[in-house]
Amino acid sequence: MVLSERQIRIVDLIHNEQINSTSISAMLGVSEITARRELNTLREMGIIRRVGSRKTGHWEVAEEKKDEHGNQ
Repeated sequence: MVLSERQIRIVDLIHNEQINSTSISAMLGVSEITARRELNTLREMGIIRRVGSRKTGHWEVAEEKKDEHGNQ
């Protein structure tokens, strides 16, 4: 799985603070639609997850996945 530079920046932003799509779009200088599209892609990849409601929630980095031997 290869992430774009923008996706890596989004994961870094989410890892460092509780953040929503509006804040991400402002920090990256992209439209909110673009930010949401990237967030949905990262969510589908299992890298991030949504916590809380659509209105007051935020994004978090998901726990790292481990294989059946406990390796990451």
